[in-house]
Amino acid sequence: MEIMKKIFHLLALGLVFSLAACTEQTKEPPSETVPSSFSYVIEVADLRKKMNTSSAYSLIEVSLPTSYAEGHIPTARSTWRPAYSDSTYPYGGMRASREQMETLMGQLGIGSQDTIVVYDEVGSSNALRFWWLLQLYGHEAAVVLNGGKPAWQAEGFPLSQEPPAISPTPYHFPNEKNEALLATQADVRLAITDSQTILLDTRSVEEYTGKLHKKSAARPGCIPTSINLDWAYAIHYGEDFRFKPKDGLRQLFEGKGITPDRKIIVYCHSGVRSSHTTFVLRELLGYPHVQNYDGSWIEWSQE
Repeated sequence: MEIMKKIFHLLALGLVFSLAACTEQTKEPPSETVPSSFSYVIEVADLRKKMNTSSAYSLIEVSLPTSYAEGHIPTARSTWRPAYSDSTYPYGGMRASREQMETLMGQLGIGSQDTIVVYDEVGSSNALRFWWLLQLYGHEAAVVLNGGKPAWQAEGFPLSQEPPAISPTPYHFPNEKNEALLATQADVRLAITDSQTILLDTRSVEEYTGKLHKKSAARPGCIPTSINLDWAYAIHYGEDFRFKPKDGLRQLFEGKGITPDRKIIVYCHSGVRSSHTTFVLRELLGYPHVQNYDGSWIEWSQE
């Protein structure tokens, strides 16, 4: 009888340990700043709802100050290209440093844990240049408003001419720099002779062929071996400025031989339009190896 009691006792202990082990295995994993299912696009209706329920959403309009003053989405801050560019280069358009961006974010009163919503009025190219900088330097919780200010107005929502009250705050990027988003001039040189890498020029045909010489570039033309596909084909340009459906986007890029099995380096004139196409390929279509050449044609033309 005593032996049987001991056996039952050991079996009971084993059951307890087994239950404990099962409980440990079924614990929820720790939450991440940005979960793997995080969408970097927000629709107008969803933003409107979230603005009424969450104070952690910080809106930034990326446009000329005059456009912002004429009317912006309520509570949105304002920024424009000189604020997030590095003026120490002999040519324009280069990205601000991580430290410069931290100073700017602090001046805008943005918190490190805020979800940032960026938008503009020209199809999101300026907004996604700013988004790309945030992602590059480590603020992953940043989304773009699909269609921007035109889509907001088309839904019948009001604009404001009153700037929000801003309290400057110390700001530090919450995550490490993501070098995978950036292509350098050296990377582009290697890509010219690499059959596994596509150089994608997202400027207009006139710029690509050299018929149009935009200011700041030393000369007209394009980077050798590059393929041209105007960035604006990815949105309903001149209509609601929203992204086109994914199936249509996939056909658009694959029709030009731009496939997800290749490494892709995207460029334009100054890294703005190419930021948009980088976003479309990486975040909307899931291409795994896409980099934005920050210097783009302005830098390359100095050679």
